[in-house]
Amino acid sequence: MLQLEDNRSRRELRTLATRAVEPAQLGLAGAAQIGCQHRRLGEKAETKVEYLVTSRSAEKMSPEEFLHTDRDYWGVESGLHQRLDCSGL
Repeated sequence: MLQLEDNRSRRELRTLATRAVEPAQLGLAGAAQIGCQHRRLGEKAETKVEYLVTSRSAEKMSPEEFLHTDRDYWGVESGLHQRLDCSGL
């Protein structure tokens, strides 16, 4: 799976390779699918590697949904921190 998108006015290239796993292989109860994501933000940036694990099988979560879910995580993370950081002022 390959995705090219804009992220903060810079081009970001994200690729994701997934495969099915058994929970015992990773030592994580419920693990059903693992993904290896490579992403590069901007033309001259180095490639970052991130490993993702989900309890959803490939039939329930496609690679496109996997990438979208990973992107949505950061929206929640950023939104919550903004509120917490401002509450102490």
